[in-house]
Amino acid sequence: MKEYERALRLDPLNGWTLMQIGTTYFMMRRFEDSISASKKALEHIPRALSAHINLAIAYSSLNKMDEARLEASEVLKLSPNFSVELFANVLPVKFEDDRAFMADALRKAGLK
Repeated sequence: MKEYERALRLDPLNGWTLMQIGTTYFMMRRFEDSISASKKALEHIPRALSAHINLAIAYSSLNKMDEARLEASEVLKLSPNFSVELFANVLPVKFEDDRAFMADALRKAGLK
């Protein structure tokens, strides 16, 4: 996080950095922080698939299902053939528990 925060100080409008911060926060199970960073990323990159995925995972993890389903629908608008299985299989994660956590949260949000 220190490096992402440094990058953001150097370039506060960088949506890509904000998306990575959002991802890092939900991996840390800091879902509200993930939501905040991901929404800021979308202000700069409105069609950012990763930010919508981050939001679907974070909202689903907080049992905010209306918001999670809304973000799931945005994921499908941007990527109509989105597959949780394919997404989970290509994730560069170290721990299988993290992969399962993300896949389960996306399925709970309504993605298949």
